[in-house]
Amino acid sequence: MGLGSEADVAPYLLAHYFGRRHFSVLYGLTWTAYAIGGATGPMAIGRWYDSAGSYQPRFIVYLACVAFAAALISLVLRRSREQTSHDPGVMTPVCNN
Repeated sequence: MGLGSEADVAPYLLAHYFGRRHFSVLYGLTWTAYAIGGATGPMAIGRWYDSAGSYQPRFIVYLACVAFAAALISLVLRRSREQTSHDPGVMTPVCNN
């Protein structure tokens, strides 16, 4: 269900929480982090599997830690002050009479 959603959700969340002033830099850093994680993640998981002999107990704890950290980070984020309902980037209904 979430496969590919980062292409839609990440730009929205970046603009929502950090504004659009430095959006391109933040978006580039986001994709750089995806690339680094995609390159190093399989190697790290493979090494952990080889040392532990299975995926079970340790990996469940690691995944829980990552999920908990993500939840904590999402609680401290605030909406950007530069974005208001009168911001041209925000879609609002227009009535022309």
